Amino acid sequence: MWKWIKFSTLILISNFFSIFFIGCQSDNQKLKPSYLVKYPGYYYKLLAFDKMSFQYKHKSTAWINVTFKTQNDSVFWDSFTALNDAYFVDIDSAIQNNIFIKQLSLSSELDSVSLLINTKVFFKQQFFTENIPFFSQRDSVVKVNYKIKQIFNSNQDINLIKILKTNENRLIQDYLTTHQKINIIKDSIGIYWIEMPKNTIGEFIKPGDLVSLEYCGYFLNGQILEKSPLNFEYVFGTPDQLLKGLNYVISKLKKGQNAKILLPSRLTFGENGSSNKKVARNTPLVYELKILGLKQK
Repeated sequence: MWKWIKFSTLILISNFFSIFFIGCQSDNQKLKPSYLVKYPGYYYKLLAFDKMSFQYKHKSTAWINVTFKTQNDSVFWDSFTALNDAYFVDIDSAIQNNIFIKQLSLSSELDSVSLLINTKVFFKQQFFTENIPFFSQRDSVVKVNYKIKQIFNSNQDINLIKILKTNENRLIQDYLTTHQKINIIKDSIGIYWIEMPKNTIGEFIKPGDLVSLEYCGYFLNGQILEKSPLNFEYVFGTPDQLLKGLNYVISKLKKGQNAKILLPSRLTFGENGSSNKKVARNTPLVYELKILGLKQK
């Protein structure tokens, strides 16, 4: 009897581990069907391509659509929403410390590609953080799907600049058309005053004045880019503390006034975008700001 029980127990244990390992293998197969293994934690699959498209050349710029997903296919970032379909990436085959950019250099124009990248590696390389967001903490990989819309080589810089400017003008025009009921005034340097400040008593802000203010920056699709820190103050005129366009607007305000403005890219992060890649090249921005306090020099 005891031998039979032990034998039965062994069979049950054996069956349990068989089911467990089959299940694990099944999950892995579901996770990485037809993907090529580049190295552990990095998998590649070509979804679509164009035989006539040309390949990347040294130090090119790629215009891409990209989506970042959790392991369960929940989208947590996409370039169309976050960057108004203006995601331009400088690619270089010599780059070894970014899987995404490295794979771009191996792709051709019009290629559609899916990548599976180790979660920890992905967030460190793409968002420069060691902290994994709550929505990906149980995931072993992040899914990256991208399509290269166009590749610009060094001799096509003029075409790229033209497309970037055309795209920016389209974004501004679409925004103004959507908000046509708002009294919008374009001043001499190209700033759109969506909400003009109301008249108040006092002097305009001058270089050297200590200014306390609140501000909030948006992309034109309404997504928030940044907010001022609590109790933020700075000496007006301090180089590089605020965007060029914001400094200009603040010089036109007095204590207690607020304004809402649309800044063209040449008054924000310009042709190169922000250094942290949150703001793409040639991206116009909307800012709301209010002058809370002023200590004049």
